Amino acid sequence: MDADHIHTSGQSGILQLPMTIMPRTLPWTDWLPAMAFQWNLPGRVLQKLCPMDWFRPRRGNGAAMERLLHKTKQQDRPYIEFMTHSSEVMAGGSPYFKSEADIEALYVQLDQVFATAQRLGYVGMTLTEFGRQYREQAHG
Repeated sequence: MDADHIHTSGQSGILQLPMTIMPRTLPWTDWLPAMAFQWNLPGRVLQKLCPMDWFRPRRGNGAAMERLLHKTKQQDRPYIEFMTHSSEVMAGGSPYFKSEADIEALYVQLDQVFATAQRLGYVGMTLTEFGRQYREQAHG
């Protein structure tokens, strides 16, 4: 990443790995550039018409997370970034998972999502591990 222009490649030694967020698949969204969804008025309207899917657990969004896995694999992206807060995997730590039963359902959902990721060839690793692997592949 270029330290002066963070949207471009550079020699800073920093590797920027954005969270995996993609528009839901609708027939007319595949041709839209990512910048169409920026946080300006047209982008906010577009986000209302075409919500975004995050690779992040919410109650009942396992199928959406699996769609993201398939979509990123189809697009040959080098990674998919999973994200959650530690409080979200504790009963009552999140408005999405208020009870022990909610947490148990979350674990079942995550088991299914991670099994799909493994079948598709994804390998779990930390951001540091990915950065090291990425640099090794880029520089031989």
